[in-house]
Amino acid sequence: MLPSPPRWKYQVVLTEFPTTKTLCIFYRDAIECLQSLLSHPLLADSFDFIPRKFYESAEHAVCIYYGFMTGNRAWELQTKVSSLSSNHYAHLLLISLANIDSEIRGKGSLEAYIPLALFPIAKFIHRNQRMRGVLADWLLHQCIGIVIEPLKQAAHLGILMSDPAGFSRYCCMPLVVYVADTPKELVIACITMNASPVTMSTSGTRLDIHFAFFEECKQYFLNSVLTPFWLDWLTADPSSFLMPELLHHLLKMFWDHDC
Repeated sequence: MLPSPPRWKYQVVLTEFPTTKTLCIFYRDAIECLQSLLSHPLLADSFDFIPRKFYESAEHAVCIYYGFMTGNRAWELQTKVSSLSSNHYAHLLLISLANIDSEIRGKGSLEAYIPLALFPIAKFIHRNQRMRGVLADWLLHQCIGIVIEPLKQAAHLGILMSDPAGFSRYCCMPLVVYVADTPKELVIACITMNASPVTMSTSGTRLDIHFAFFEECKQYFLNSVLTPFWLDWLTADPSSFLMPELLHHLLKMFWDHDC
Protein backbone atom coordinates (compact mmCIF):
# COMPACT_ATOMS: atom_id res chain seq x y z
CA MET A 1 0.00 0.00 0.00
CA LEU A 2 1.35 3.42 -0.96
CA PRO A 3 1.73 5.99 1.84
CA SER A 4 -0.95 8.67 1.98
CA PRO A 5 0.01 12.17 0.81
CA PRO A 6 0.48 14.97 3.36
CA ARG A 7 -2.87 16.07 4.77
CA TRP A 8 -4.31 19.54 4.34
CA LYS A 9 -5.16 21.63 7.38
CA TYR A 10 -6.29 25.20 7.91
CA GLN A 11 -5.76 28.08 10.28
CA VAL A 12 -7.61 31.35 10.76
CA VAL A 13 -5.31 34.34 10.25
CA LEU A 14 -5.76 37.28 12.61
CA THR A 15 -4.80 40.74 11.33
CA GLU A 16 -4.35 44.03 13.15
CA PHE A 17 -6.63 45.86 10.71
CA PRO A 18 -10.11 44.61 9.75
CA THR A 19 -10.87 42.81 6.50
CA THR A 20 -14.11 42.30 4.61
CA LYS A 21 -14.12 38.56 5.36
CA THR A 22 -12.45 36.07 7.70
CA LEU A 23 -9.06 34.94 6.38
CA CYS A 24 -7.94 31.30 6.43
CA ILE A 25 -4.76 29.55 5.29
CA PHE A 26 -5.06 26.07 3.87
CA TYR A 27 -1.69 24.34 4.08
CA ARG A 28 0.26 21.14 4.59
CA ASP A 29 3.16 20.35 6.88
CA ALA A 30 6.27 21.45 4.96
CA ILE A 31 8.48 18.71 6.40
CA GLU A 32 5.95 16.01 5.46
CA CYS A 33 5.83 17.39 1.90
CA LEU A 34 9.61 17.27 1.54
CA GLN A 35 9.73 13.79 3.08
CA SER A 36 7.18 12.57 0.54
CA LEU A 37 9.41 13.93 -2.23
CA LEU A 38 12.59 12.48 -0.78
CA SER A 39 11.08 9.00 -0.48
CA HIS A 40 9.21 9.08 -3.80
CA PRO A 41 10.14 5.88 -5.72
CA LEU A 42 9.84 7.58 -9.14
CA LEU A 43 12.44 10.16 -8.08
CA ALA A 44 14.86 7.67 -6.54
CA ASP A 45 17.50 8.01 -9.27
CA SER A 46 17.28 11.78 -9.60
CA PHE A 47 18.64 12.91 -6.23
CA ASP A 48 22.11 14.31 -5.71
CA PHE A 49 23.19 14.53 -2.07
CA ILE A 50 26.80 15.69 -2.47
CA PRO A 51 27.93 19.08 -3.85
CA ARG A 52 30.41 18.61 -6.66
CA LYS A 53 32.38 20.61 -9.20
CA PHE A 54 33.04 19.79 -12.84
CA TYR A 55 35.84 21.36 -14.86
CA GLU A 56 36.42 21.56 -18.58
CA SER A 57 40.00 20.34 -18.24
CA ALA A 58 42.52 19.04 -15.71
CA GLU A 59 43.82 22.59 -15.19
CA HIS A 60 40.54 23.52 -13.47
CA ALA A 61 40.44 26.77 -15.42
CA VAL A 62 36.80 26.62 -16.54
CA CYS A 63 34.04 25.36 -14.23
CA ILE A 64 30.97 23.67 -15.73
CA TYR A 65 27.65 24.21 -13.96
CA TYR A 66 24.79 21.73 -14.21
CA GLY A 67 22.02 21.89 -11.66
CA PHE A 68 22.01 23.26 -8.14
CA MET A 69 24.46 20.77 -6.60
CA THR A 70 27.24 21.87 -8.99
CA GLY A 71 26.79 25.57 -8.26
CA ASN A 72 28.64 27.81 -5.82
CA ARG A 73 25.53 28.24 -3.66
CA ALA A 74 25.46 24.52 -2.80
CA TRP A 75 29.08 24.71 -1.62
CA GLU A 76 28.39 27.84 0.41
CA LEU A 77 25.42 26.25 2.15
CA GLN A 78 27.36 23.04 2.75
CA THR A 79 30.10 25.05 4.48
CA LYS A 80 27.67 26.99 6.67
CA VAL A 81 25.74 23.90 7.69
CA SER A 82 28.82 22.00 8.51
CA SER A 83 30.37 24.67 10.65
CA LEU A 84 -8.74 33.33 0.57
CA SER A 85 -10.53 37.13 0.33
CA SER A 86 -13.76 35.61 -0.96
CA ASN A 87 -12.97 31.91 -0.85
CA HIS A 88 -12.76 32.00 -4.64
CA TYR A 89 -9.19 33.20 -5.16
CA ALA A 90 -5.93 32.32 -3.41
CA HIS A 91 -2.17 32.45 -3.80
CA LEU A 92 -0.81 28.94 -4.42
CA LEU A 93 2.60 28.07 -2.95
CA LEU A 94 4.49 25.05 -4.30
CA ILE A 95 7.53 23.38 -2.74
CA SER A 96 10.26 21.11 -4.06
CA LEU A 97 13.82 19.95 -3.34
CA ALA A 98 16.81 21.64 -4.98
CA ASN A 99 18.84 18.43 -5.19
CA ILE A 100 16.38 16.79 -7.60
CA ASP A 101 17.76 16.63 -11.13
CA SER A 102 16.54 19.75 -12.98
CA GLU A 103 15.29 17.77 -15.99
CA ILE A 104 13.28 15.47 -13.73
CA ARG A 105 11.91 18.37 -11.71
CA GLY A 106 10.62 20.00 -14.89
CA LYS A 107 8.43 17.00 -15.78
CA GLY A 108 4.97 17.69 -14.43
CA SER A 109 3.95 14.03 -14.58
CA LEU A 110 6.48 13.15 -11.87
CA GLU A 111 4.99 15.71 -9.48
CA ALA A 112 8.33 16.97 -8.19
CA TYR A 113 6.52 20.12 -7.03
CA ILE A 114 3.96 19.66 -4.25
CA PRO A 115 1.20 22.18 -3.42
CA LEU A 116 2.13 23.42 0.03
CA ALA A 117 -0.35 26.19 0.82
CA LEU A 118 -3.23 28.33 -0.38
CA PHE A 119 -2.97 31.89 0.93
CA PRO A 120 -6.01 34.19 1.18
CA ILE A 121 -6.31 37.34 -0.94
CA ALA A 122 -7.65 39.90 1.49
CA LYS A 123 -9.58 43.14 1.06
CA PHE A 124 -8.57 45.39 3.95
CA ILE A 125 -10.86 48.09 5.29
CA HIS A 126 -8.70 51.23 5.41
CA ARG A 127 -9.25 54.73 4.09
CA ASN A 128 -5.78 54.96 2.51
CA GLN A 129 -5.24 52.90 -0.65
CA ARG A 130 -1.47 52.73 -0.17
CA MET A 131 -1.97 51.37 3.34
CA ARG A 132 -4.27 48.63 2.01
CA GLY A 133 -1.46 47.50 -0.29
CA VAL A 134 1.06 47.47 2.56
CA LEU A 135 -1.31 45.44 4.73
CA ALA A 136 -1.66 42.88 1.92
CA ASP A 137 2.15 42.59 1.80
CA TRP A 138 2.28 42.12 5.56
CA LEU A 139 -0.37 39.42 5.31
CA LEU A 140 1.56 37.48 2.68
CA HIS A 141 4.71 37.38 4.82
CA GLN A 142 2.62 36.48 7.88
CA CYS A 143 1.01 33.55 6.07
CA ILE A 144 4.25 32.24 4.59
CA GLY A 145 5.89 32.52 8.00
CA ILE A 146 3.22 30.29 9.53
CA VAL A 147 3.61 27.62 6.87
CA ILE A 148 7.42 27.46 6.69
CA GLU A 149 8.14 27.60 10.43
CA PRO A 150 9.10 23.86 10.49
CA LEU A 151 11.61 24.52 7.71
CA LYS A 152 13.24 27.30 9.72
CA GLN A 153 13.65 24.97 12.67
CA ALA A 154 15.11 22.28 10.42
CA ALA A 155 17.54 24.82 8.95
CA HIS A 156 18.83 25.63 12.44
CA LEU A 157 18.79 22.15 14.01
CA GLY A 158 18.60 19.69 11.12
CA ILE A 159 16.25 16.72 10.86
CA LEU A 160 16.53 13.03 10.00
CA MET A 161 14.67 12.01 6.85
CA SER A 162 14.47 8.77 4.86
CA ASP A 163 15.73 8.61 1.27
CA PRO A 164 14.23 6.34 -1.44
CA ALA A 165 16.53 3.47 -0.38
CA GLY A 166 15.31 3.67 3.23
CA PHE A 167 18.53 5.17 4.63
CA SER A 168 18.30 7.99 7.16
CA ARG A 169 19.93 11.26 6.15
CA TYR A 170 20.59 14.26 8.34
CA CYS A 171 18.97 17.13 6.40
CA CYS A 172 18.97 20.88 6.81
CA MET A 173 16.42 23.09 5.06
CA PRO A 174 17.90 26.32 3.69
CA LEU A 175 15.83 28.46 1.35
CA VAL A 176 17.60 27.91 -1.98
CA VAL A 177 15.27 29.47 -4.56
CA TYR A 178 11.98 31.35 -4.45
CA VAL A 179 10.52 31.57 -7.96
CA ALA A 180 7.94 34.29 -8.62
CA ASP A 181 7.13 37.04 -11.08
CA THR A 182 8.80 40.44 -10.63
CA PRO A 183 6.02 42.20 -8.65
CA LYS A 184 5.86 39.30 -6.20
CA GLU A 185 9.66 39.22 -5.87
CA LEU A 186 9.58 42.88 -4.85
CA VAL A 187 7.11 41.99 -2.09
CA ILE A 188 9.24 39.05 -0.96
CA ALA A 189 12.41 41.17 -0.89
CA CYS A 190 10.51 43.92 0.99
CA ILE A 191 11.46 46.71 -1.39
CA THR A 192 9.59 49.28 -3.48
CA MET A 193 8.67 49.10 -7.14
CA ASN A 194 11.55 51.38 -8.17
CA ALA A 195 14.34 49.12 -6.89
CA SER A 196 15.79 45.77 -7.88
CA PRO A 197 15.06 42.80 -5.58
CA VAL A 198 18.49 41.24 -6.21
CA THR A 199 20.85 44.21 -6.65
CA MET A 200 21.34 47.74 -5.29
CA SER A 201 20.04 49.27 -8.56
CA THR A 202 17.20 51.79 -8.44
CA SER A 203 15.23 53.84 -10.94
CA GLY A 204 14.17 57.46 -10.77
CA THR A 205 10.51 56.71 -10.11
CA ARG A 206 9.08 58.53 -7.10
CA LEU A 207 6.23 57.12 -5.03
CA ASP A 208 3.39 59.21 -3.63
CA ILE A 209 3.39 58.12 0.02
CA HIS A 210 1.90 60.37 2.69
CA PHE A 211 2.65 58.76 6.03
CA ALA A 212 5.88 59.58 7.88
CA PHE A 213 6.68 55.90 8.29
CA PHE A 214 6.33 55.30 4.56
CA GLU A 215 8.51 58.32 3.83
CA GLU A 216 11.24 56.93 6.05
CA CYS A 217 11.03 53.51 4.40
CA LYS A 218 11.09 55.12 0.96
CA GLN A 219 14.54 56.60 1.61
CA TYR A 220 15.91 53.05 1.75
CA PHE A 221 13.60 51.67 -1.01
CA LEU A 222 11.72 49.48 1.50
CA ASN A 223 8.06 48.54 1.10
CA SER A 224 7.22 48.87 4.84
CA VAL A 225 7.06 45.14 5.68
CA LEU A 226 8.44 44.87 9.21
CA THR A 227 8.92 41.12 9.64
CA PRO A 228 9.63 39.29 6.37
CA PHE A 229 9.16 35.52 6.58
CA TRP A 230 12.84 34.89 5.75
CA LEU A 231 14.18 37.17 8.50
CA ASP A 232 15.18 34.36 10.89
CA TRP A 233 15.65 31.62 8.28
CA LEU A 234 19.27 30.51 8.48
CA THR A 235 21.32 31.52 5.36
CA ALA A 236 18.25 33.06 3.64
CA ASP A 237 19.09 36.16 1.60
CA PRO A 238 16.82 37.58 -1.15
CA SER A 239 19.83 38.40 -3.31
CA SER A 240 20.63 34.68 -3.32
CA PHE A 241 17.27 32.89 -3.37
CA LEU A 242 15.36 35.14 -5.79
CA MET A 243 15.72 34.29 -9.47
CA PRO A 244 16.53 37.42 -11.52
CA GLU A 245 14.70 38.09 -14.77
CA LEU A 246 16.86 39.50 -17.55
CA LEU A 247 14.22 41.96 -18.72
CA HIS A 248 12.98 43.43 -15.45
CA HIS A 249 15.98 43.04 -13.15
CA LEU A 250 18.71 44.08 -15.58
CA LEU A 251 17.43 45.92 -18.64
CA LYS A 252 14.66 47.83 -16.90
CA MET A 253 17.05 49.14 -14.27
CA PHE A 254 19.27 50.73 -16.91
CA TRP A 255 17.18 51.31 -20.07
CA ASP A 256 13.56 52.22 -20.67
CA HIS A 257 11.55 49.67 -22.59
CA ASP A 258 8.05 49.38 -23.99
CA CYS A 259 6.47 45.92 -23.87
